[in-house]
Amino acid sequence: MQNERDTEIRKIALLVSCATILQILESLFPHPIPGIRLGLANMITLVALVDLGFRAALEIALMRTLISSFILGTFLSPPFILSFGAALSSTLVMGLLYRLTTIRGRAFLSLVGISMIGAMVHNLAQIGLAYFLIIHHRSIFYLVPLLGISAVLTGLITGLVASQVCRKLASLSAGALEIQSGILNGLAKEGPAAPSSALQMRRYVSIASPIHAIPASVKILASLVIATAVFMLHSFAGLSLVLLVILCTGLLSKVPFARFVFELRRLSLFLVFSFAIPFFFMRDGRVIFSRGPFMLTETGLAMGGTIVLRLVLLMLSASILIATTSPDELAAALKKLLAPLKRVGVPADRLVEILTMSWLSIPAFWDRIHRYVTNKRSEGKKLAEVVASLSDVIVALYREAEGYGVQE
Repeated sequence: MQNERDTEIRKIALLVSCATILQILESLFPHPIPGIRLGLANMITLVALVDLGFRAALEIALMRTLISSFILGTFLSPPFILSFGAALSSTLVMGLLYRLTTIRGRAFLSLVGISMIGAMVHNLAQIGLAYFLIIHHRSIFYLVPLLGISAVLTGLITGLVASQVCRKLASLSAGALEIQSGILNGLAKEGPAAPSSALQMRRYVSIASPIHAIPASVKILASLVIATAVFMLHSFAGLSLVLLVILCTGLLSKVPFARFVFELRRLSLFLVFSFAIPFFFMRDGRVIFSRGPFMLTETGLAMGGTIVLRLVLLMLSASILIATTSPDELAAALKKLLAPLKRVGVPADRLVEILTMSWLSIPAFWDRIHRYVTNKRSEGKKLAEVVASLSDVIVALYREAEGYGVQE
């Protein structure tokens, strides 16, 4: 029984690592419209849902969002909040659909269909969270048709790849598994290695400062308090006070101001987009400019500025946390903060074990998947072909947890 549990933990941790890497790879591609992504990491959630059950799928969806936020430096920032909430919502819906439509081992709704519905829920959840927490203007829902179309397309792709992975997992014999794992053995020996800095916390600044000395758990809780205040405050004066607190904290951290400017630049498209919605569609207040369907009003200008200020505050708070806290400190602090959850029935020890194991295995898997994608691209493969062939890598990585294939 213990061996079965250990195997399950290894599977989940490995799938968390794989999903995290896919999410990071996807973040490297440009996203001209905020919220529209291919959703490569969702393939792993679908595979886990079929093979390991709903609890494992939910753990993978949430933990890969958490870990990738550490690596990308977005923990507790607006992108993290939207991604975490959307991952939770879509996984809950996909798990419910899979359970209701699978009777006596026979599925009456394909994995592709579940994937497409999950993608729609994911996009709608992001829109809803952005509306209730950040933008507070109904014009954001003008994006729903566009996000719905993108959900159909991305859900179709991820569903097809996930279905292919599930078929291979069900049909491969032990001998075939050894051949399959040879894919990764070959990649470990050939091709250029991925830059080691790709998965290091480059945003952590190792210097001595009063903020660095504060325990990581305290800083996480303080960031949560700031985020709550930002969400609840709607006046410019209240948000300005929070900005003053954050700027003072930034000065005490001794982190170069250019570092925070760089982080804000990464969010520039989201800032412009969030400002434009009320700026162009808010029709209350004195009219400043009007032409055709566009009308600029004082109220729209004020609301757009408030939204941008709110986003800047959230991003600065997250940037200070990431810049002054090492990844190991973050992981240890989360373990400490999760411990009390055992009293309400949440398996904190299990979550910590998965978190630790997946965190430690990410660098090795990053090198392998990075080599695989790089080699495929160097062979002239198109992006669609690379995505489709990722099923081989996912199967090989997945089976490592059962004792097959690659050894470091």
